Amino acid sequence: MDSRAAREEAYWNSAYQSTGSEHHRYLWSKHIEGQSYVGERLQRLASGFRHKRILSLGGGVDRLGVRLAKASNDIVTVDISPVAAAATLDLAAREGVADRVTALVGPCEEIALDPEAFDLVITKRALHHMDIPRTVGRIREVLVEGGLFLAEEPICLLPALRWIHRQLPFHPNAPRTDDERELTGGDLALMRSTFASVAVEYFDFMTRESAAYVLDRLKMAWLLRPLGKLDHRLVNRGLPILRHLSSYALIEATK
Repeated sequence: MDSRAAREEAYWNSAYQSTGSEHHRYLWSKHIEGQSYVGERLQRLASGFRHKRILSLGGGVDRLGVRLAKASNDIVTVDISPVAAAATLDLAAREGVADRVTALVGPCEEIALDPEAFDLVITKRALHHMDIPRTVGRIREVLVEGGLFLAEEPICLLPALRWIHRQLPFHPNAPRTDDERELTGGDLALMRSTFASVAVEYFDFMTRESAAYVLDRLKMAWLLRPLGKLDHRLVNRGLPILRHLSSYALIEATK
């Protein structure tokens, strides 16, 4: 395991343990994700799968993976944190789908997986913690022909805005690691050159994490979903130029 992976493992073990120093940030991020429109869109896209072989990369405590297992899919979930893997298996057992969920521990770029073994690969707010070129290449390898890659990831298309994000901590509650980075236009170009087709939707121009923090402090986090829905329509249909100020993307790539 390289130094980057070791740092990520240490951070996320702390985040997933109830006594860990980063656990409160993890809980806050899960609370905000639960209110987000982009998360709703990802779950809606994934919910149509039945009797498929699904790989979840960086799923953490993989609630989405367990939900997909309950829909009669076979799930392999990979995470760098053994704490997360143990919690996922415990959740699968409690939900009655332990026989459909396999949890592997290690860097997603390095886990041994058979080629063309999966119909669907999902990353939910995880790819940006990995070596993106290596991981994208591996995702293509493990997908069957015509298989789908779904990713919900932070994105920033403007270099100047990425610099600002690195310099200014907008709020104290979001979990951050030293090695993560937002996806860029270059990463989207890499995906378009790797897969047969790539579709991207943009989210969270108005409902970015700093706005979510303020609304949460005002006990108005319930506004995030309707605002996110309006945000999505505005950015993707009304004023597409605003995608350059969006902070999340939902990517659908077909092999």
